Amino acid sequence: MHKRSHLSIGLLALATAAALVSGCSEERNDRNYVMELALKKSAFAGEWYYAATAIEAPYQGGIVFPGMQDIWLHKVSFQVEKDYLYAYSTVTAVKGADRDLNFREDESLKEPIAAFGIEKHFDVRRSYNPTTGEEYNTIEENTSDRPWNEREFMRVDWSKNLINNANYVYGDLFRAFGMAMPAVNPVSFFVEDENHPFAPKFIDDDGDGAFDYIDIVHQVTVTPLNGYFSIDSMLPAQMTIRNSFRRITGDEGYAPLHFPDEKFEQFGFFRNERETFDTHRGRTDFLDYYANRHNIWENSHADVECKSHNQCKDKVGPGSTCDFFNDVCTLPMADRVEKPVVYTLTVNFPDKFRAQNDLIERGWNIAFQQVVNSVKYGNTKLTACMDDDAEQATRATEGMACCTASERAAGDEACVRDMYVINDNSCMADTVRAYLDAHADVWDQVRDYTDGGEITADNLIRVCAATQAASRRLGKDRTFDWEQLGDLRYNFVSYIHSPSDQSPLGYGPTYADPETGQAISANANVYGAALEGYKGFIMDVYDLVDGVVDAERFTNGEHMREYFQNAGTATGQPSTPHVFMPKPVNINEDALQDAFDKLHARFEDITVMEKQRNFG
Repeated sequence: MHKRSHLSIGLLALATAAALVSGCSEERNDRNYVMELALKKSAFAGEWYYAATAIEAPYQGGIVFPGMQDIWLHKVSFQVEKDYLYAYSTVTAVKGADRDLNFREDESLKEPIAAFGIEKHFDVRRSYNPTTGEEYNTIEENTSDRPWNEREFMRVDWSKNLINNANYVYGDLFRAFGMAMPAVNPVSFFVEDENHPFAPKFIDDDGDGAFDYIDIVHQVTVTPLNGYFSIDSMLPAQMTIRNSFRRITGDEGYAPLHFPDEKFEQFGFFRNERETFDTHRGRTDFLDYYANRHNIWENSHADVECKSHNQCKDKVGPGSTCDFFNDVCTLPMADRVEKPVVYTLTVNFPDKFRAQNDLIERGWNIAFQQVVNSVKYGNTKLTACMDDDAEQATRATEGMACCTASERAAGDEACVRDMYVINDNSCMADTVRAYLDAHADVWDQVRDYTDGGEITADNLIRVCAATQAASRRLGKDRTFDWEQLGDLRYNFVSYIHSPSDQSPLGYGPTYADPETGQAISANANVYGAALEGYKGFIMDVYDLVDGVVDAERFTNGEHMREYFQNAGTATGQPSTPHVFMPKPVNINEDALQDAFDKLHARFEDITVMEKQRNFG
């Protein structure tokens, strides 16, 4: 038997007494040594939508411009390996061509779409005495107790997507012009400041421990492998990319619309076009088509499985059909609950275009309302008025009855609810100011990002980012969130302020589910700098037609020479050449035809002068 010395017993008793006295007088606070971005591996479980969107590009980027995006939406599952976090596609590009993946635990994994390096696997626990097991008051990252694959947490290097995916530089455009895909190389880029607009986001909306949305911003260089439209397009360009991961909940309640060519010839739809594979014929050119549509119903499915339309008619009732994609019966239209299609404006959307946005919103709202009114209500309800100023008069007109905005807002039973809405971005000066006024502790952490307490157009985005970070850091019940281009949770009407040498006037891509065709995130991008340039050209043509500039000076470019000489040599603020605009007049059809004839004659004169100049 081991005998403990009296000295040891005495020291132990003294230490115990001291610990008791110390514990009674003051409890030691925990010290947390866990670094930022310690992420639970289990939070990445499940299936996700993934897409990459260009949110910044240089003017002389040649082949790239902001708003460029993947040519298709991906469905992925995350796989944690020792050195890498992979996002594997769960859908093959060719339907039916699933490879044998028995060497993996998850047989749903297909091609790698994204990959990020893993810096560390660890558990989060209290440090302890390895001999006695006594726990200390320090919380640390433990890398020794369990094998890497059993540890609960990881830290990921989000600075690069190691898969060089060229799809998000609009690969179809290059293929359409018979050009090679560009070379895409990742650049190490990561914003650690959580108050920055490009800071990573890991959002758990319902508090269940699993992420619902992940947002990572990084950069790539894009180098064309042959020519494009100009010599400038041969230059490499650096793009800032938003990688958006949105969890698929599985309860979308969407019934896909199979849309083969015979239907397409009757009524056009943008479609998913997916090649097919046959065991006995290999890869075929029989394409699997599904229409790209917004989901305007809360749920389209009854809880009844099916293999035929007759089964649904018998079990659910008239109007129910079998959704062969999901093998469940659909709800009759009369039993469905409608939900609106919602778009959001991007930050700093120009006020001068709000009137046009209102017209777009009204027009599409009425179109969607008419659909719902027809298929659900049998045309027994009223849709919105196109002109609210005349709505009462319109309502009294036979065959043109409509619902006012106030009636729709009040939920009038006679009205179809609004079905198409364009909302302001949550990042507006008035909106963020109201939030900060209601949360003084958030304001204390955001104040330094303003200009002496003022929120302006120049600092608005940074203030919104800092407010979002502070509200989450402080654990607010109502956090401040805002919508950013490339976020798959939203549809956008985007106004791109930054100029780009190759940007279009407009670009309206849709991220659709690669299997069902459901529109998950749609964008209507308007390129402001390009529009302003075309406005200048139109004004020049107007001056030509109106006789302010004669044809010869227009052809020689003398009016433009004067413009740039004035802009480049005038002292002080350069002045813009005066453009003479007549007073507004009511133009009838004859006057309009005269204007077109006048314009045509001017261009004929220019054509003749050009031929004489070039050919004598």
